[in-house]
Amino acid sequence: MNVNKGLKLLSIMVKEIVEKSNGITYKEVARKILKEQCFKSSQEEEELKEESNIKRRVYDALNVLISANIIYKEGRQVFKNSKANFPINERLIKIQKLKASR
Repeated sequence: MNVNKGLKLLSIMVKEIVEKSNGITYKEVARKILKEQCFKSSQEEEELKEESNIKRRVYDALNVLISANIIYKEGRQVFKNSKANFPINERLIKIQKLKASR
């Protein structure tokens, strides 16, 4: 899965990582995603920009998932919300509809 394809796919990756853990920090989530991604860049500066971009997008994805009550934050840790009982795609569609109605 390529992180550059959008926040929706990244949100799914973040959700899967949070579900597999028993509490994880934002930095740990970002590290796991960065580890999964292969950076084949000839320039170190390009790699740093891409890493920074992914970290920012992970933070955005976590906030979206928290807002949708799919995960919750307690201190610096994020956890899966066991009360979230419908798929992420349906929740993302619901969020998009709410944003459109504003």
